[in-house]
Amino acid sequence: MRVSLAAFENELQDGVGKLADAQMQNEAAKEQIAHLNTALEEVKAAQDKADLALDIAKQTTPFENLEGLPRPPDLASLADLELDLPSTGQIQEDFMRLLEESLSKNDNWKEQIYFSLQGVHRILSSFQALKDLYAKAELIKPDLESGVNFASAQIAYIKTLIGDYNAYFDEFNAVMLRNNDLIVKNFDLVLAQIEIVKKLLDRVGKDADGVLAMKNMVLALLEKLESLEDTKQELLETNKKARIYIQQIKELAKESLNSIKENTATTLTTISALEADIQTKLLAKRTEILDEIDALKEGIEERANELSGALEEKINEFEQAVLSQVELAKLAVQAVQRVRDHLEALKISVQENYEEKLDLYNATALQKLEEYNQNDLDKTTAYNTNHEEKLQIYNDNDAQRFEEFNNNANLRLEQHNDQADARLEEYRINDVQKLEEYNQNHLAKLAAYNQNYDQHAADFDTTSLLKMEEFTQHTADKIQEYMSAADAKLAQVQEEVQDFNTGNMEKLESFKNTIDRKIQAYNENATQQTKEFDKNYTQKRGSFTTLSDERLREYNENHLQKMADYDANDDQKFREYNDNHDAKFASFNENARLKLEGVQAEIDRLNAPNLEKIEGFTQRVDHEIARFNDAKEANISALETSYAQQSAALETSYTQKTSALETSYTQSHTRLEEMQANIQTRYDEVDYNLKQLKGSLIFEMEQNSVLAPVADLQRQIDQLKGRAYSQTPFSWVFWDHRCNTTWRVPVDIDVCFAFVQGGYSAATSFDRFATVQARKSRSLFVNLVGDEVLNISVGDGGIVHLSYSLRRSS
Repeated sequence: MRVSLAAFENELQDGVGKLADAQMQNEAAKEQIAHLNTALEEVKAAQDKADLALDIAKQTTPFENLEGLPRPPDLASLADLELDLPSTGQIQEDFMRLLEESLSKNDNWKEQIYFSLQGVHRILSSFQALKDLYAKAELIKPDLESGVNFASAQIAYIKTLIGDYNAYFDEFNAVMLRNNDLIVKNFDLVLAQIEIVKKLLDRVGKDADGVLAMKNMVLALLEKLESLEDTKQELLETNKKARIYIQQIKELAKESLNSIKENTATTLTTISALEADIQTKLLAKRTEILDEIDALKEGIEERANELSGALEEKINEFEQAVLSQVELAKLAVQAVQRVRDHLEALKISVQENYEEKLDLYNATALQKLEEYNQNDLDKTTAYNTNHEEKLQIYNDNDAQRFEEFNNNANLRLEQHNDQADARLEEYRINDVQKLEEYNQNHLAKLAAYNQNYDQHAADFDTTSLLKMEEFTQHTADKIQEYMSAADAKLAQVQEEVQDFNTGNMEKLESFKNTIDRKIQAYNENATQQTKEFDKNYTQKRGSFTTLSDERLREYNENHLQKMADYDANDDQKFREYNDNHDAKFASFNENARLKLEGVQAEIDRLNAPNLEKIEGFTQRVDHEIARFNDAKEANISALETSYAQQSAALETSYTQKTSALETSYTQSHTRLEEMQANIQTRYDEVDYNLKQLKGSLIFEMEQNSVLAPVADLQRQIDQLKGRAYSQTPFSWVFWDHRCNTTWRVPVDIDVCFAFVQGGYSAATSFDRFATVQARKSRSLFVNLVGDEVLNISVGDGGIVHLSYSLRRSS
């Protein structure tokens, strides 16, 4: 018992301690609740401030009232515009095919031009086949004029409307410019209000974080107080109050955040819209200005590049001409220097020879001296004579070679000019002959085509009249046969006719839409083919110009190469002559040296008694040397004068030949430009005629190829509408585009009407009954056998349209 009592006392003391702790915690919780109440009051005050700030922001007006935008002009009612789109088919298909084949199979530019012109004339000849249709154009001229007047009125109305809207946008831009400053101020005001709202949001967020922290503390206290039974109820009540306060704080925070977010989103949306509008307009203006600047830059750069290219070509040509002249001058100077060096060497060798002879004569006797004088005089005379003969032969040979070169060059130039003139004359005669032959062939083919067309038209008219008479008689018989049953089934027939009319209009509308799509596809294809033809023509013309320039450049290079070969050969011959002359002169000197060495001993033996004679001989030798030097200098002057004359004559001949070559090139270039101008003129004429014929052909094909068969089809269908048939008066079968298929004929088929139209480049066939070529159409009634399988082949863009009725069931 004591142990139990002691244990109980210990437990009681522990419980008292825990109760004291719980009371202390309860006091702390009350203090926390008081703090929460204070925080709640602060949050409510902040909420009131935020609401007041939002009310102020909502009620805040701009600094000044914006000027109202102008009222846009009234949009008047626009009259309905009916577009009659033409159905042209592939007008230029054959022309492009023939032209591409001729250009791909032939690389000769003359034949390419001929085939191009021939292809254009073939297209024109095909268009001439429609000349009978021009007389009918006067019948529809009033309708066209009324359509033109209507289109002019619509264009005038559109221009007026455009002017009104341009004035409106000008006024709108002016108002926006005047309101620009006010808009900026309003933006600043809105941004300031946004900053205030952001600060309020930050503050509310911080308060909410503090409340959430307090909530966590309260939850921790509640967990501790739940273990105490005595204070549990009080803590529960406190917890409920705290939860209520927290819920109120959450609701207030949510309301405040939602209100702030809505106002902020509205403000930001308005600002973003205004910023996007202004930025779009600024970017558009900037793009327009940059495009104009880029266009100007491109034009300036292209012009500068063209001028710089032309200037560089002129500078390069001038530099080449100057370099060629400098090279010629250098060669001439080198030749003069070689001649002078040779003469100087000759002079030095002669002086050395005479010095050797003088030494020999100083040591020889009087007898040998006289022999030597006589021998020297003979050798000198022979050398001078030989030298003059060789020089005369060289001068004559050089003059003859120079004259032969000039004659050969003139002859070659005349032959080239004659050959070029003959080729041009042959080309002109051939062109005239080919053009005449083509015109005759064209007229013959056109007459045969017109005759064939007239014959086929007459046959078609006769056949169509017979068929129409047969069909009319057959229709009258059928109508008479079914008249007895018409009264009984009148209501049913009327309802079926109404259903048929509805389906017929839908099919007709679908058919018209298909025709419109085909016309648009043809127009796009025709435009693409025309662009490709223009591009191909530009490439061919550029290649022709490049080929002509290349041929002329090859001729110039060949001529310059021949002149360079002649100059090199001339120098080689001159060097060979000099080498031969030097070799002979060296041989002569060697022979003289050997002979002088033979008499050297004898001269040495007789040298002593002849000193006085040697003095006189020395004076004579000096006199002879001076005379020899004067003669050599005169010969050198004459040689230099002759060389200068020959150089001047060569320069004059080169200048004359260059001028003649430039004149020939200028004449050829002028003829080429005239030929290109004539080709361009013919092309412009053909293009203008082609455009006129194209417009007429489009209108005629619209009236005769598409609308007329459709109108005939509609009339014939209208004639058959009144007949009394079974549940389905008419059934429709329709194929278009490119396809090959089969169709099984219904067993109880009665009457069948067929409309067959050829494709753009391929024929369309309806079994054995009709085969229609490209870009043609045909309508006919056919007698079909029930349960028969028919083959149907549709070309690209072609149509096979069947409308048939079934026999009345008994």
